Amino acid sequence: VCEPLLYKDMVYLLQASDWVVTDSGGIQEEAVSLCKPVLVVRENTERPEGVWAGLAQLVGTDAELLTHALHELARGMHTIDTAAACVYYYSCNRFFR
Repeated sequence: VCEPLLYKDMVYLLQASDWVVTDSGGIQEEAVSLCKPVLVVRENTERPEGVWAGLAQLVGTDAELLTHALHELARGMHTIDTAAACVYYYSCNRFFR
């Protein structure tokens, strides 16, 4: 959790991250475009492309589910295949514009 950042600082932090946890639609979109696994702390999202591509996972607001998903990410046992998802996301994303 942090205060709002300048765009360039946010992108730098996202690029340096192994994965991202957010409830922000904008952060979801930016992280997915950088092929970062994203846990979305919402029940639904207005940016479903990352979920469709397999880069984002909706975990909702349940603390137990979030904790479980965080442990999987930290141990590298998550189901997000970033290489395959990035290919899918970038090949399909041209249709969403």
